[in-house]
Amino acid sequence: MTEALAAAGFELVESRDLAADCDADTSWYQPLAARFALWGFHHSRAGRAVTNVAVRGLELARIAPKGSAAVSSFLNAAAAAIVRGGETGIFTPMFYVLARTPACSTAESAILPRHGHSRPRTQG
Repeated sequence: MTEALAAAGFELVESRDLAADCDADTSWYQPLAARFALWGFHHSRAGRAVTNVAVRGLELARIAPKGSAAVSSFLNAAAAAIVRGGETGIFTPMFYVLARTPACSTAESAILPRHGHSRPRTQG
């Protein structure tokens, strides 16, 4: 991502994974990765299966809108993938980036208005 920002013309000031600064005993993905326990049952593999069956039942009974079961399955698959990404270190939701646009040259600053970011409109 930092290479893409640089390629787009941004000046990278700072970037880091803030998850590395968190408590080492409690990972950011731990709530999604809950194993079989009463407090995290809905995040466990069995809990997700029960939720999927319940949503399918609600959809068949026309209590839940059509497509709810597909969305439930998609979200469960996404949760599992996010956990795997966190465990392997290839995904983080806490990647911090501070970038700025490079300073304008004097020719550009003469064209751009002082209190805005867009070029002045021409009448026509």
